[in-house]
Amino acid sequence: MQEEFSQLFDTVSEEETRSRIKAFRERMYQRSIDYALVQVNVNLFYFTGTLQRGILLIPLRGEPGLLIQKAVERAELESPFPVRELKSMKQLPDHIRDMGLAAASRVGLELQEVPAALFEKLRTLLGAGECVNISEDLLRVRSRKSPYEMEQIKRSAALTEKVFSAVPDCLREGMKEIELAAALQAEGRIAGHQEIMRMRGFNQELTNPHVLAGTSAAAPSFADVPLAGYGTTAAVAQGASHRRIARKEPVIVDYGGGYNGYMTDETRSFALGGLESELVRAHTAAMEVAEYVERNSGPGVSCRELYWEAVGIAEREGLGEHFMGYGRHRVRFVGHGIGLYINEYPLIGDVEDTLEEGMVFAVEPKFVFPDKGAVGVEIDLRVTENGAQRLTGTPLDVVYC
Repeated sequence: MQEEFSQLFDTVSEEETRSRIKAFRERMYQRSIDYALVQVNVNLFYFTGTLQRGILLIPLRGEPGLLIQKAVERAELESPFPVRELKSMKQLPDHIRDMGLAAASRVGLELQEVPAALFEKLRTLLGAGECVNISEDLLRVRSRKSPYEMEQIKRSAALTEKVFSAVPDCLREGMKEIELAAALQAEGRIAGHQEIMRMRGFNQELTNPHVLAGTSAAAPSFADVPLAGYGTTAAVAQGASHRRIARKEPVIVDYGGGYNGYMTDETRSFALGGLESELVRAHTAAMEVAEYVERNSGPGVSCRELYWEAVGIAEREGLGEHFMGYGRHRVRFVGHGIGLYINEYPLIGDVEDTLEEGMVFAVEPKFVFPDKGAVGVEIDLRVTENGAQRLTGTPLDVVYC
């Protein structure tokens, strides 16, 4: 198994994982946390290189303990850390005692994600004086990407470019949205897409890609996104549908790349034939917003100021009520971080936050017209010491097929 595994997978180095734990420990120290328990898949993978079911114990000082319930053998191949088997949660206090942490008075847990029943069980097992939420700390640490992480993101971005380049050859009049979505999904999978897309938040889910033609793109739904689509069933309520694509209507392709855990997120607009002038004007405004954010992003820049300038551009064009949704279905952001989730920090919205070097985010100005559909773009940007750097070279203009 080990030989075959090494040929199929890239694994993270011990140096990389330890640098991440070091950054998190700085936040633990600031909050006087004696040790933290990491259980959420994405966070476990981030710190250990494996998401096999288990717990990572991170003490403020000393060696971390990786406790795996299932599957131990695979975790040993994937993670650079020594693995201990956790046959039952009842053994957790023994491991804590063996690590010299039994007297801890302040324990960090992922309280934004851990179910209430599991929290109660952990609180009983730990016997700690106080359990504090570390979810925000984890998001902040993960928001700044290392050179290794940037390499994974670049690989993901390359998949996105490949898929967008395939759209003109795949798009045909009269085909269903789901036919185009399936063809593009196949392009990505063959090129190495990881298939699964992860989205942060209670009841938040994501289909990929979103292929939305005409009025389908204006269909509102539950997800915290500007465009949702009809989907194929009320049980999913988003994404491509059985609606057929017609000439001279906007076709939105919102595609998320995914490589070795890391996601990218870009959108382009297409059309068979032309588009009416109002849609062309809106798309030009979307490009203006995206290019403004690209030019003006950098370390220390206010996310709130970027957002309100984007809103201002839309309003100056007389398109304010169509920006990032329509009417009461509008969302109050124009961009979001990307990484192990499709919606990480930073949020480019009406929030008190600033950009930092090493952050990666998508800016997605989109305009929705209930009786016509939607147009817009989405580009991924890396924050460097000298400003923002676009991750793909795919043009922003509407592609007429």
